[in-house]
Amino acid sequence: MVTASAAVTALGLMPGAAHAADNDRLTTSTAGAAVGLTVDWTGPSSFTLRNVYLKDTGNDGESVYFYVSYPGWWDFKQRWNKNGYNTTVSWVRLHGSIRGEIARLKVKVCRDKIRDNCKLSRASDNPYVH
Repeated sequence: MVTASAAVTALGLMPGAAHAADNDRLTTSTAGAAVGLTVDWTGPSSFTLRNVYLKDTGNDGESVYFYVSYPGWWDFKQRWNKNGYNTTVSWVRLHGSIRGEIARLKVKVCRDKIRDNCKLSRASDNPYVH
C-alpha cells in the first residue's frame, strides 16, 4: 500500500464547498477507541471531513488514532488523541485530495500498541467517480 506523499494535500484545516454528496456519516469503534465523521465529497479527487471526533474509551494508558483510507491505494495522515482515557479530540474540517480519482473512503480507528487493535468502517462512495 502506498502512503500518501507529495501527491496528496495533507489533511488540514480548510473549508470545503457544500454539494449534493454531503453528509455521509461514518463511524467505527474498537476496544479502546471510537471515531465519527461526516464525509463531504467535493469532486472526483477531493473530500472534506466535517465534525470529526476521536475518543479514547480504553482505561489502558494507550493512545488512539484514526486515518481515512482509499482502500488499496492511499492512507491519509494519521490523527491522534494522546490525552488519555475518556477524552475526545475534535476537528471541525479536514480536507484531503490526491492526483487522480478517489472512488471511496473508509475510516480506520486504532488503539496504539505493539500490535495495534484497529477497526475499519463501511465505505463512503464518491458520487463524482463513475
